[in-house]
Amino acid sequence: MAITGLVHTSFTVADLDASVMFWTGPLGFELVDRRPWGSKELGQVVGVPGLLMDIAILKGHGYEVELIACPQDDSASLDVSPQKSGASHMAFLCDDIAATQRELLAAGAKRQGEAACLTDDPDQPAWAVYLRDPNGIILELIESSGSM
Repeated sequence: MAITGLVHTSFTVADLDASVMFWTGPLGFELVDRRPWGSKELGQVVGVPGLLMDIAILKGHGYEVELIACPQDDSASLDVSPQKSGASHMAFLCDDIAATQRELLAAGAKRQGEAACLTDDPDQPAWAVYLRDPNGIILELIESSGSM
């Protein structure tokens, strides 16, 4: 067995329109496909027979992200704390963490934490902060003068 690559990361969201606008706006992704999707095979793959979804495929920064909304989802949105098992986040390098954070907050992101320097080396500081996108997806911003 050999894993030969990484294909995409997928997030299930409650409001696909808001997510697409946020991810294609300040996060800089491009919408490459958006469509409803449902088939016997899809239900078989994900283990949910009869699953219907609206899917948006985004590309940016050399990576692909799928945003999925399931119209038949009747559960309340989960506000998963970063320390909980199953929590995930996506990390983005930026050249000015304060300016990027301001831009994302103005576009609808919410604060999760406060920016802090994670290194003791004054010659190679690395700053990081967690935010949440409009659907609660945790985003990490990293500004580093060194290699990460």
